[in-house]
Amino acid sequence: MAVASEPITGRVERLEEAAGSALHDAAASLALGGLLTVIVIAFFDWSVAEVVRGSLIGIALWAPVKYLVDSRHWVPQGDIMDAPTHVEPSWSGVEFRSILLVAALCFPLAWLADHWDLGAVFVPGQLLGYAAAELFAYVRTRRWERAHGRRVLIDPKTEDPRPLAGAPL
Repeated sequence: MAVASEPITGRVERLEEAAGSALHDAAASLALGGLLTVIVIAFFDWSVAEVVRGSLIGIALWAPVKYLVDSRHWVPQGDIMDAPTHVEPSWSGVEFRSILLVAALCFPLAWLADHWDLGAVFVPGQLLGYAAAELFAYVRTRRWERAHGRRVLIDPKTEDPRPLAGAPL
């Protein structure tokens, strides 16, 4: 079994299953991206070809960015530390405060994207790219779990993101 034994620094108060969290985020991004696709085609009169073309560009642009900046930190590579046994994995849900902050920043970007006829790269391209990145993280995490026979857990509040080895499968 490939589990490191170095101690965890800092206090761990809550853990989540990494694969479950990635799959939930992918599903949410995919659903929202799909809904926005329908909305921009039906209500804003964007052409289907324009949305498909922009979405493909958006996926190619945003998936690597999301994976490299965020998702890859939760994917185990090689030996990982044991998770604390006194903390049971739980689900945190959605932080609406961060959603509101991101939404507020999206308005000026949406105006620029529409002005430059790149709207579909951001809506729905960005959300579909995020879904692709999370699905890639999910697949890689599940592959590690099957190979090592352990669940991968994450501490979603830590400043030093890293996967932890949880209970056996």
